[in-house]
Amino acid sequence: MSNLLDEVIALVLKKAADARDNAGYSGAWDDGGAHILEEQVKWFNYGRVGTLPKEWQKFHQELEPEFKEYLRLKGKYGG
Repeated sequence: MSNLLDEVIALVLKKAADARDNAGYSGAWDDGGAHILEEQVKWFNYGRVGTLPKEWQKFHQELEPEFKEYLRLKGKYGG
């Protein structure tokens, strides 16, 4: 299954590159939707390997016990 997923991802990225090229050749103001496909692949891969995106790290930090304690003490003593 992983091999098939890799092939699908490669095809999606190729289609994104083609869309970007075609948009450029036609003088379009956008990238033909290439960025959407690339973002979808990026987020899919985060889930696939079980990692948090860098955009979500701040949310993860809020759930850590040490950070909660820091916020509690900061609220109590200011800062």
